[in-house]
Amino acid sequence: MIKAELDGREALAAKEKENFYAALEASTTMKGELLKARAEVDILKAEVDAKAELLKKEGERHKAHLRAAHAITKGLEKEKFQLLKEKDDLAQALEEKDALIGRLTIELKDTKERLTNGVLLEEAFKQHPDFDGFANDFSDAGFKFLMKGHCCRHASSSYRSQRSQEEVL
Repeated sequence: MIKAELDGREALAAKEKENFYAALEASTTMKGELLKARAEVDILKAEVDAKAELLKKEGERHKAHLRAAHAITKGLEKEKFQLLKEKDDLAQALEEKDALIGRLTIELKDTKERLTNGVLLEEAFKQHPDFDGFANDFSDAGFKFLMKGHCCRHASSSYRSQRSQEEVL
């Protein structure tokens, strides 16, 4: 019995030793697989880090493009508003010039009409301080007639009729 017990213990010890070697071999294999897995994880991690860095750089590049596009857009908007302001200013100046041209055209027509009727010449002589002296200095009857405030057309016809009467006498 003791021998059987001892044999049982030896068998158990042999089995435990066998299990130990099997566990040692399994742990060595597992350690190798673990190291291999860690190496693969490190490789994958490096790839992920590289892709993350690439994405980060692309993101920064994209942000830079957006900032540049925003700056360009802002500059174009400023230029657009500047041009619109200039356009409005030019349109207003054009309206003012058109109004001035209209007034000057009316004034020109009026002046032309007055000139045609002899009114301007008559007014010019009347405004002169020596108007009466002018009228007395000129012996031409037509000119005196004009100086007294009559229209040029009437003055020339009156002058002709007066001349013809003087010739008859």
